[in-house]
Amino acid sequence: MTQLVSTLPPPAGAWRRCLLGVALASMLAACGGGGGGASGGPSAPGQGGLDAPSGPSSARSCHSEFSTQRVESGEDCAPRYHEQCPKSESSQLGFGFDEVPSCDGVQVEVVSKTGVENSFSNTLDYIVLKPVGRAPSSVLVSLHFRQLGRDPQTAAATYAALMRKAELVKARNVMIILPGSPTGNWPQSTITDTINDQLSGLPLNDALAQLGLLNEDNELLSAAEDAGFPLSGLGSLLDGLTQGLLPGLLGNLAFNFASVEDNLDYIELAMFDAFASFGGQDLPRYVSGLSNGGIYAGRFACRRPDVFDAALIVAGSVGPGEGEGCKNGAPIGTVQVHGTLDVLAPYGGGLTYPVRGGGGPGLLSGLLSPGSLDLLGLGVPTDISAESFEDPAAADIADSFESAQNQSLLDTLLGLSALIPVLGSDEGLFIDVFGPNNGCKGPLRETVVRSDTVGGDSAGDVIIEQFDECNNGRGTSSLLVTISNGGHHWPGYDDQSSIDFNVFGPLSRDFDATIQGFDLLQQAAGRR
Repeated sequence: MTQLVSTLPPPAGAWRRCLLGVALASMLAACGGGGGGASGGPSAPGQGGLDAPSGPSSARSCHSEFSTQRVESGEDCAPRYHEQCPKSESSQLGFGFDEVPSCDGVQVEVVSKTGVENSFSNTLDYIVLKPVGRAPSSVLVSLHFRQLGRDPQTAAATYAALMRKAELVKARNVMIILPGSPTGNWPQSTITDTINDQLSGLPLNDALAQLGLLNEDNELLSAAEDAGFPLSGLGSLLDGLTQGLLPGLLGNLAFNFASVEDNLDYIELAMFDAFASFGGQDLPRYVSGLSNGGIYAGRFACRRPDVFDAALIVAGSVGPGEGEGCKNGAPIGTVQVHGTLDVLAPYGGGLTYPVRGGGGPGLLSGLLSPGSLDLLGLGVPTDISAESFEDPAAADIADSFESAQNQSLLDTLLGLSALIPVLGSDEGLFIDVFGPNNGCKGPLRETVVRSDTVGGDSAGDVIIEQFDECNNGRGTSSLLVTISNGGHHWPGYDDQSSIDFNVFGPLSRDFDATIQGFDLLQQAAGRR
């Protein structure tokens, strides 16, 4: 393992777009050229397409190239865990990992830099996993879940270990970049963003703009900063006060004065810094994430679709305003993986934008949906079986899902549905946002992976949906992997618990979001 500790000289001017390309001109062939990402669209065979399997035989099978067609043909597509690397075991409370567990054939590089002017925290921490003895054929930037109280390197290493990232390096010849958040948490929303989101679209905007308190992008805090009010300094003040007290929790709140855009910049900065040190800038680029990391993978798809070729969003959701703002965006491949009993990021939405569509619940449904009540033994069973998805009419599917899953029990009992605004309504990221952004149309095609094909899981069937046709200049498409009765998980992760009960809900091992999810990611990018 190599550890780099250094001071990163700041590039001149704004680094994030083409000016960064000037500073790194020797390594980048173009700045954002081509149809998207760094790679400029689908590649010819042998030039960044599907990665070759690492086994002795080059014959394709469902284990070297997962596809829905192979599932439908009856081929054995059951995930095979720990063939490439041993299972990760943690002895720490909370299942943390101080470093990425070793795996033959995988090189681990730990990078920690200080004095980074273009980082909102003045630091830059990330881990790189790369194959030994061969050049990688693609790059994946993978974003960890919320880990309050953990330092950036521990957060990235824990995520890499639990989600079996070293196995992916060997199985698909990928270089993986794992940025570590300065707080152990990519904030779902920050103080800045919450204020801006609450003001967005309201008549109050006009009054604040006339007073000079909003800039042209309706950003309140930025305008206040421009006017000389050092509001962001409160973040530094809180950070100083909380050192040695509650650095995990309160430190997270302090850094939340940085905006979502600051965090997106930080992730990009880590990627470009890794390119400068380890290469890979000309390869196909993908982004993935779990939970809060999934939120940021989705934010790249919505806010910066030119950075990556495709995004894998696992158990991640965005706010209603962000979902609406993502409509009519540029094409980018998307793969969503989400459980129907996810109580932290509810499948049917609520305080978040729905995953699939079919009727958003009332305001209280994020915590009081039938799914969450059922997990506590307080609600009615909500068995979303494969059969409920086999009606060819997408509208009928959405209607049945709305009635079965999304109507809050408390909303119904108290009659609050008429009083509380319904967020998302009949919208959903898959059908109404990502699909149309990729020019997708026609009937949905679905593939069903029956539950318990591997064993050891408690979730239901896996339903993979894709559009019949997607037309855009990048060749990208959108897919949705629904884990029926699945909880808030990365399917197929290395569960460290010794008991059957999981506080985040039922786990599926019938779909491997690490390797099979990556294969679908390449498909969504138009590279298969």
